[in-house]
Amino acid sequence: ADPIHSDLISSPSSPQGMAAFSSRGPCQDGRIKPDLVAPGTDVISARSRVSINTGWGRVTGNSNYVYWGGTRMASPLAAGAAGLARQWLMTAGGITNPSAALLKALLINGARNMAPGQYGTGATQEIPDVRPNNVQGFGHVDLFNTLQPATNQFLDLYDTYSLSTGQTNVFALTLDAACTNPFILTMAYSDYWAEYVAGTKLVNDLDLTVQKPSGGFLYPNGRADADATNNVEMLEFVPDEVGTYTVRVVGRSLPMGGSQD
Repeated sequence: ADPIHSDLISSPSSPQGMAAFSSRGPCQDGRIKPDLVAPGTDVISARSRVSINTGWGRVTGNSNYVYWGGTRMASPLAAGAAGLARQWLMTAGGITNPSAALLKALLINGARNMAPGQYGTGATQEIPDVRPNNVQGFGHVDLFNTLQPATNQFLDLYDTYSLSTGQTNVFALTLDAACTNPFILTMAYSDYWAEYVAGTKLVNDLDLTVQKPSGGFLYPNGRADADATNNVEMLEFVPDEVGTYTVRVVGRSLPMGGSQD
């Protein structure tokens, strides 16, 4: 039945979208999910010569390969990208032993926005324009964009800057002239596990904010205030003021572990 029946699995002439059978968010406590999405339909994969399985269909002229789909295709593609990103962090990024949280933040920071999806804009728009959202999360894994920012764009990495409750890390970004390239700031951390019965699963709460030169504040994840639900927070904006933007990571409440990287 529709919408799955008429959903496009793949098409060379239409924009990419989300497969109808792909999971959407949010989590029960409001956390944004998914974090990232990856190719998961009509992906060519190796086929065992002793298998009678034909997947989604054999590749024409070569019985050693079949088309497959689902998490069995998306997960290894994302994992392979993560492995290459970790190697890059150690060799080119200057991080000897990168944390899992930094790797996650890096891939999210360079993800591609898939909006509006395969059905265009209007009443049938599939993916909201603003990230993150509960269809694509923070976007589509894009290894090239992650590791090779465009001309006149720069990538800064910060890892294991620990905070205790009430402490703040401050980073200043100064603009001497107008800028048309967006700022993308991504914070991720490996939170402690919550009790199964907890209504809110976030345990340690770090907050990312940006204060503009004129004094106004910007908040992550499309919110109008601090985010007390997610352990991944992203701010994406075009700076419209000249001067110093003050980025703060605040340890609002950190009951577990004494501090949070």
